[in-house]
Order: sequence, then C-alpha cells, then structure tokens
Amino acid sequence: MISSVSADTTTIALASLRETYGGWPLEPPWGWAATFAFERRHGVVLPEPYRSFVAEVGAGGRFCGPPRYGLQKPDEGAPRRPGALARTFPLVARHEWQGGPANDPLAVDDGLLQLGTDGCDATWFLVVTGPARGTVWFIDDTAASPALRGSSGFADWVVDWKGGPKPFR
Repeated sequence: MISSVSADTTTIALASLRETYGGWPLEPPWGWAATFAFERRHGVVLPEPYRSFVAEVGAGGRFCGPPRYGLQKPDEGAPRRPGALARTFPLVARHEWQGGPANDPLAVDDGLLQLGTDGCDATWFLVVTGPARGTVWFIDDTAASPALRGSSGFADWVVDWKGGPKPFR
C-alpha cells in the first residue's frame, strides 16, 4: 500500500506530468491491469510516479520528448535478457567506462528500463532496482551518470527536459 505522503507526492507529480505533456501525442495509458502484468512478468514494481504515469496518463510517445526520439513504452525499454530488470543496478554516482562499456564490468543493463534515446548512443534510463531506484540516468559510450543534480526522478526529468535547462551530463 502506498503511504499518504507518497500518494500525495505521486498525485502532484502526475498533475505536473499531465500539464507538461498536454497537447503531445502520447500512447494510450496501459491501465493498472497491464501495468501490474508487466511488473509480474519482470519481477519488479515500477517506481512512482512513472508507474502511475504509464497506468493513467500515457505508456509512451513516438513524437514527444523526452527524449529526443520519443518516450518508449515499458515493454520496448525492458532489457532483453531474462530477469535483468529485476537485478540490482550497481551505480549510485557518475561512472566513466574503463576501456569502454564493452569492457567495463559495471556496464550492465541490470535494473534499467530504457526510456528512449537522443541518438548516437546517448540513451536515457529509469533505474527500477538498487540504491538509485527511481532516478533517471544518461548513459552513452563514455559514461553513466544521473540525469540531473539533486532531484532526478522521472517527473523532474520530464519537466526539466520540456522547459528547463538541459540535464547535467
């Protein structure tokens, strides 16, 4: 059960997300049954307010950022390896790849749900497991880092991307 404090925070975040995405062509929301089914299939509970956004507002959007090339549906952004989404994402701070992502043992998709891309290996992820759960990360061929300084959850990232200064990289 969601506490009243987190329920209030989610309600405020959803209002902000609805306002920010107002007029943009989002995919229809999944509803709670499909959202719960996705969570069961992957062994996770999606972080709020992303979870409620997918269930109640929109499950993605092809022509509306963030990111530049659209917001992926959760089933498009889940790792292809079985069980990867439920495994713990190991990072809590910026990490530069040692020898490139292909050679760095921390370059994993564990616990990461891809939100979309800005192109050229510049990809945005929502962390769904581990100590950084609920934060949005920017990962490219040189490093992985939290999307924003301070608050870096899904709602903050969307609002910042749509109208504020560009995220810290």
